[in-house]
Amino acid sequence: MTKEEFGECLDKIRHDDMSGLEVIYGCYYKKMKLDALYLVRNKADSEDIASRVIMKIISFAKAHDKPNITNVSAYLNKMVRNVTWDMFNQRKNLVSLEKLGETSCNGYGDEADARMTVWAALKKLSAPEAKVAIMFYIYDIKITDIAEELHMPVGTVKWRLSEIRKKLALYCS
Repeated sequence: MTKEEFGECLDKIRHDDMSGLEVIYGCYYKKMKLDALYLVRNKADSEDIASRVIMKIISFAKAHDKPNITNVSAYLNKMVRNVTWDMFNQRKNLVSLEKLGETSCNGYGDEADARMTVWAALKKLSAPEAKVAIMFYIYDIKITDIAEELHMPVGTVKWRLSEIRKKLALYCS
Protein backbone atom coordinates (compact mmCIF):
# COMPACT_ATOMS: atom_id res chain seq x y z
CA MET A 1 0.00 0.00 0.00
CA THR A 2 1.37 3.40 -0.91
CA LYS A 3 1.46 6.29 1.52
CA GLU A 4 -1.24 8.01 -0.57
CA GLU A 5 -3.54 4.97 -0.33
CA PHE A 6 -2.87 4.76 3.41
CA GLY A 7 -3.69 8.47 3.72
CA GLU A 8 -6.95 7.91 1.85
CA CYS A 9 -7.84 5.06 4.22
CA LEU A 10 -7.11 7.28 7.24
CA ASP A 11 -9.26 10.01 5.72
CA LYS A 12 -12.15 7.54 5.35
CA ILE A 13 -11.74 6.46 8.98
CA ARG A 14 -11.67 10.11 10.08
CA HIS A 15 -15.06 10.53 8.36
CA ASP A 16 -16.46 7.39 10.04
CA ASP A 17 -16.21 5.29 6.89
CA MET A 18 -14.74 2.04 8.21
CA SER A 19 -14.08 0.69 4.71
CA GLY A 20 -10.69 2.42 5.05
CA LEU A 21 -10.01 0.39 8.16
CA GLU A 22 -11.04 -2.80 6.37
CA VAL A 23 -8.43 -2.11 3.68
CA ILE A 24 -5.69 -1.44 6.26
CA TYR A 25 -6.76 -4.53 8.21
CA GLY A 26 -6.68 -6.68 5.08
CA CYS A 27 -3.26 -5.44 4.04
CA TYR A 28 -1.45 -5.27 7.37
CA TYR A 29 -3.15 -7.20 10.19
CA LYS A 30 -1.36 -10.48 9.47
CA LYS A 31 2.01 -8.71 9.20
CA MET A 32 1.40 -6.80 12.45
CA LYS A 33 0.48 -10.06 14.15
CA LEU A 34 3.65 -11.74 12.90
CA ASP A 35 5.80 -8.76 13.95
CA ALA A 36 4.24 -8.92 17.41
CA LEU A 37 4.67 -12.71 17.56
CA TYR A 38 8.37 -12.25 16.83
CA LEU A 39 8.60 -9.88 19.81
CA VAL A 40 6.44 -11.68 22.39
CA ARG A 41 6.54 -15.32 21.25
CA ASN A 42 2.90 -15.79 22.25
CA LYS A 43 0.08 -16.11 19.71
CA ALA A 44 -2.68 -14.70 21.96
CA ASP A 45 -0.54 -11.72 22.94
CA SER A 46 0.41 -11.07 19.32
CA GLU A 47 -3.26 -10.98 18.33
CA ASP A 48 -3.98 -8.64 21.21
CA ILE A 49 -1.14 -6.34 20.16
CA ALA A 50 -2.28 -6.28 16.53
CA SER A 51 -5.83 -5.46 17.66
CA ARG A 52 -4.54 -2.65 19.86
CA VAL A 53 -2.61 -1.24 16.91
CA ILE A 54 -5.81 -1.27 14.85
CA MET A 55 -7.52 0.72 17.64
CA LYS A 56 -4.60 3.16 17.69
CA ILE A 57 -4.93 3.61 13.94
CA ILE A 58 -8.55 4.66 14.46
CA SER A 59 -7.53 7.14 17.18
CA PHE A 60 -4.68 8.44 15.05
CA ALA A 61 -6.94 8.91 12.03
CA LYS A 62 -9.46 10.89 14.04
CA ALA A 63 -6.78 13.09 15.62
CA HIS A 64 -4.73 14.01 12.53
CA ASP A 65 -5.99 15.76 9.42
CA LYS A 66 -3.02 15.31 7.11
CA PRO A 67 -0.56 12.80 8.59
CA ASN A 68 2.87 12.74 7.00
CA ILE A 69 3.72 9.04 6.89
CA THR A 70 6.38 8.25 4.32
CA ASN A 71 6.81 4.51 4.95
CA VAL A 72 3.57 2.81 6.00
CA SER A 73 5.10 -0.56 6.80
CA ALA A 74 7.83 0.98 8.99
CA TYR A 75 5.27 3.21 10.69
CA LEU A 76 3.02 0.26 11.56
CA ASN A 77 6.01 -1.81 12.70
CA LYS A 78 6.95 1.04 15.05
CA MET A 79 3.35 1.08 16.36
CA VAL A 80 3.56 -2.68 17.00
CA ARG A 81 6.80 -2.19 18.92
CA ASN A 82 5.34 0.69 20.96
CA VAL A 83 2.17 -1.23 21.81
CA THR A 84 4.28 -4.25 22.78
CA TRP A 85 6.42 -2.06 25.04
CA ASP A 86 3.29 -0.55 26.61
CA MET A 87 1.91 -4.04 27.20
CA PHE A 88 5.13 -5.14 28.92
CA ASN A 89 5.04 -2.03 31.12
CA GLN A 90 1.39 -2.63 32.01
CA ARG A 91 2.11 -6.22 32.97
CA LYS A 92 5.10 -5.12 35.03
CA ASN A 93 2.81 -2.77 36.93
CA LEU A 94 0.13 -5.42 37.32
CA VAL A 95 2.63 -7.48 39.27
CA SER A 96 2.72 -4.73 41.84
CA LEU A 97 -1.07 -4.99 42.10
CA GLU A 98 -0.69 -8.66 42.96
CA LYS A 99 1.51 -7.65 45.87
CA LEU A 100 -1.41 -5.72 47.32
CA GLY A 101 -2.11 -8.79 49.42
CA GLU A 102 0.92 -7.92 51.53
CA THR A 103 -0.04 -4.28 52.17
CA SER A 104 -3.69 -4.11 51.31
CA CYS A 105 -6.65 -2.10 52.46
CA ASN A 106 -8.25 -3.06 55.76
CA GLY A 107 -5.27 -5.25 56.63
CA TYR A 108 -6.31 -8.07 54.31
CA GLY A 109 -3.47 -10.51 53.88
CA ASP A 110 -5.10 -12.54 51.14
CA GLU A 111 -4.37 -11.40 47.58
CA ALA A 112 -7.91 -12.13 46.35
CA ASP A 113 -9.39 -10.12 49.23
CA ALA A 114 -7.06 -7.24 48.42
CA ARG A 115 -8.14 -7.21 44.78
CA MET A 116 -11.78 -7.32 45.81
CA THR A 117 -11.21 -4.39 48.16
CA VAL A 118 -9.51 -2.34 45.44
CA TRP A 119 -12.27 -3.06 42.92
CA ALA A 120 -14.97 -2.36 45.53
CA ALA A 121 -13.31 0.99 46.24
CA LEU A 122 -13.13 1.78 42.51
CA LYS A 123 -16.83 0.99 42.18
CA LYS A 124 -17.59 3.67 44.77
CA LEU A 125 -16.04 6.31 42.54
CA SER A 126 -18.10 8.16 39.95
CA ALA A 127 -17.78 6.84 36.39
CA PRO A 128 -15.42 9.65 35.26
CA GLU A 129 -13.27 9.21 38.37
CA ALA A 130 -13.13 5.43 37.95
CA LYS A 131 -12.12 5.82 34.32
CA VAL A 132 -9.23 8.14 35.26
CA ALA A 133 -8.20 5.90 38.19
CA ILE A 134 -8.13 2.75 36.07
CA MET A 135 -6.24 4.46 33.25
CA PHE A 136 -3.66 5.88 35.66
CA TYR A 137 -3.27 3.20 38.32
CA ILE A 138 -4.13 -0.02 36.51
CA TYR A 139 -2.91 0.67 32.96
CA ASP A 140 -0.17 3.14 33.94
CA ILE A 141 -1.16 5.69 31.30
CA LYS A 142 0.54 9.06 31.59
CA ILE A 143 -1.49 12.05 32.80
CA THR A 144 -0.98 13.90 29.52
CA ASP A 145 -2.20 10.87 27.55
CA ILE A 146 -5.25 10.53 29.80
CA ALA A 147 -6.05 14.20 29.25
CA GLU A 148 -5.75 13.77 25.50
CA GLU A 149 -7.83 10.56 25.44
CA LEU A 150 -10.61 12.04 27.60
CA HIS A 151 -10.50 15.47 25.93
CA MET A 152 -9.86 17.42 29.12
CA PRO A 153 -7.14 19.71 30.41
CA VAL A 154 -4.14 18.16 32.17
CA GLY A 155 -5.00 20.18 35.29
CA THR A 156 -8.43 18.56 35.45
CA VAL A 157 -6.89 15.08 35.30
CA LYS A 158 -4.44 16.02 38.08
CA TRP A 159 -7.28 17.41 40.19
CA ARG A 160 -9.35 14.26 39.65
CA LEU A 161 -6.40 12.08 40.65
CA SER A 162 -5.99 14.16 43.80
CA GLU A 163 -9.67 13.70 44.65
CA ILE A 164 -9.48 10.00 43.80
CA ARG A 165 -6.52 9.52 46.17
CA LYS A 166 -8.49 11.15 48.99
CA LYS A 167 -11.54 9.00 48.35
CA LEU A 168 -9.58 5.77 48.01
CA ALA A 169 -7.73 6.53 51.25
CA LEU A 170 -11.13 6.86 52.98
CA TYR A 171 -12.56 3.73 51.37
CA CYS A 172 -9.48 1.67 52.23
CA SER A 173 -8.99 2.85 55.80
